[in-house]
Amino acid sequence: MFKIGVAHSLTAHVNAAAASLAKQALHKLDGHSPSAALLFSTTGRNHAGLLQQLTRLLPGCMIVGGSSSGEVSREQGYRVGSSVLIVFASDTVTIRAGVLRDLSFDNQTSNLETAAQQFAATGLIGSLPGAKTPHPPVLGLLFPDGIGLDGDSVVKLFSGFFPTTRFFGGATAENFTLKPTDQFFNDEVLHHAVPYLLFYGPLRCHWAVTEGLDSGWQAVGERLDAQCDGNRIKTIAQKPAVAYMESRYRLEGGMLSVCHPFVIYPHRGSDEHYFRDVVRYSDETGALEAVQLLPADCQIQLTQPDPEAILTVSRQNILEALAHYPGVV
Repeated sequence: MFKIGVAHSLTAHVNAAAASLAKQALHKLDGHSPSAALLFSTTGRNHAGLLQQLTRLLPGCMIVGGSSSGEVSREQGYRVGSSVLIVFASDTVTIRAGVLRDLSFDNQTSNLETAAQQFAATGLIGSLPGAKTPHPPVLGLLFPDGIGLDGDSVVKLFSGFFPTTRFFGGATAENFTLKPTDQFFNDEVLHHAVPYLLFYGPLRCHWAVTEGLDSGWQAVGERLDAQCDGNRIKTIAQKPAVAYMESRYRLEGGMLSVCHPFVIYPHRGSDEHYFRDVVRYSDETGALEAVQLLPADCQIQLTQPDPEAILTVSRQNILEALAHYPGVV
């Protein structure tokens, strides 16, 4: 048996929201007790109060999640200013919840040591990356800090310790003010952390991924040489990055549009690429700032969105995943 219950509340009142979420979720489990839950709640809400109430109403249920900027459910559709709770109950699949704390944005050596100590303390694995366990998790869900941590580095960190596990998830969000995001673990609200769920046992999962320029964003212009430092683009086409951008876009107020991510080519002569949002710039340094780390020497292209294509490709991706799922949906 493996059951999932989804609840969605639109109220900002902590007690009412928690009571509604717990009641809805438990009703959908048909009397089975949840062992773990995911919570997503709009940034800026009283997350600490909501977590305290939910841990009281759902004893024995581990809760992880984080702040969000728009929530979706079948019942309520897409909303901004709400909370979504997803609960899991199973007598065949074991779910373990945890959190990595006090990670750094760009110090991967320190993060490796920190993760090894914390994983070893919880008994998940030995003290070395890649250490084998009798029954490694089949699936992992990760919800790292969306501003204070580099998502790509977080995935590689977990994959180093759990090389056979499939990891999915998404970064906790805020409302485009570039302020710290909130991560949830039981009744705690954390920062620079990665809450996670690990699933052990007879669980099957399937997915489809849309990559690069098939996602609905269209690359414009030629590939240009860029020099980067950490998460900052310093030069584009041998010019200060801000000077180049001003020749294409009107820059005002220090912010850039996240609707126009950059295509990043980490290797010259290769079509391998990925997207990175560039969120702000500095007139003083002439650099553009991304929310994730960038290769020191790379090529980039600008993009423009095609909203209809984004929706079409997303729909195709979902249908492809369902069509190839090796089981009954």
